[in-house]
Amino acid sequence: MRKFRFFLALAALILMLSSAASAADFELDDKAVFYGMEGRSWYQGYEPTVQWGNFSICLPLRSEKASGEITVSIALDDPDVLLLRSQPGSTRVSPREGIYPVALTVPLAQNRRNGDYAAKITVSGQTRDGIKVTEIFPCVIRVRDGEYNPETLTPKMEISGDLNVGEDCILNVSIHNPATTLSMTEGTLTLTEESGDILVSGSDRLELPEILPGQTLQIQVPVTVKGKAAVEPHSLGLKLSYQVLDEVVTWEQTFTHPVNQQIRLEQGGVTMPSTTLQGELTNLSVPLMNMGKGKLCNAMVTLEFPELIQRQSVLVGTIEPGATGQAKLTFTPPGDALGEYSGTVTISCEDEYGNAEQMELPVSITVQEVKPAAPAQAEEEKPAAPGWLLPLTVALCFILLAGLILQGALLRSKLHKLEEERL
Repeated sequence: MRKFRFFLALAALILMLSSAASAADFELDDKAVFYGMEGRSWYQGYEPTVQWGNFSICLPLRSEKASGEITVSIALDDPDVLLLRSQPGSTRVSPREGIYPVALTVPLAQNRRNGDYAAKITVSGQTRDGIKVTEIFPCVIRVRDGEYNPETLTPKMEISGDLNVGEDCILNVSIHNPATTLSMTEGTLTLTEESGDILVSGSDRLELPEILPGQTLQIQVPVTVKGKAAVEPHSLGLKLSYQVLDEVVTWEQTFTHPVNQQIRLEQGGVTMPSTTLQGELTNLSVPLMNMGKGKLCNAMVTLEFPELIQRQSVLVGTIEPGATGQAKLTFTPPGDALGEYSGTVTISCEDEYGNAEQMELPVSITVQEVKPAAPAQAEEEKPAAPGWLLPLTVALCFILLAGLILQGALLRSKLHKLEEERL
């Protein structure tokens, strides 16, 4: 019957949450002591007891609202469990020296079984104006003097959370207690990882609060993933140590959890002419670079000019780490398009685990009108030659020919005369 401080912590938490919105109707005075508490306050370690077949609990309560006598009752969370002889057990308490000295004793069933039974203590009263005031305090009845409890406790654990290379991350661990009469107390959790790439920030041994029957505890474990960690599933081991009916139990479970790297897709700029002509085939290209350690899948580039052309896409596919993929698109502006148009280039991809990434780039292009070709100029007609030119040309040719013949005859005569003189 130890560790009833959980009740105090839980009650204090409820009071804090209640006072955040409005003052609580009743509050536990953790430093007050009255008869039956064995001289110890809740702050000094007072614990409820199960003795001689009775459950006894003392609650020094204060209230700024209640006036006169109050009623205090206790009931199990599970009404089907036969633990209390009178359900609910109750008592009436009057204020004394500024506090309500609640001393509640409830007889337990003779055939009770050892275990931890969640219950609620309900405190109710009235103000001076007759307005009802009430407060509920949770508690646990721990039976260790009863019959053997055949129930076993096998915890159910789950892990979740994103683990990224070279980052400080949070690993979410869920621990569920499926038992109906057994609590998990004095719990500790240890996280291990085979490769040493995942380290728990701070102590790798985490102390856990009590996990009541049917309760699920959610905890966050801060971890650091080394920069050299492989982008692949890693083996994580969870070792859970706890007590059930004051006996130490150990439970171990191994999980396979992926280690990712933040998608680091870079684009090298959109290459596209700033102007084009109506009906002219136009090219667009975008280099995509994988700067991460994991491969990227289903890389796709989509071009959209809402007022110019329909949506067009090209699948680049898988880009290995450190590699570059080239996206190429062609489009043709309609024949009636004219002027400047704005659009977007959307780049999308995902890693091997389905995590998606997307970026958008604005683009614009000016479509110019196609001007018709200028008609070829007709060749200027040359003026026709006069009709007398041809006969004159023929006559001149004959006169020239006759002159040449005469000159040849004179030369032959002169040569003949010179030969005779020599003789």
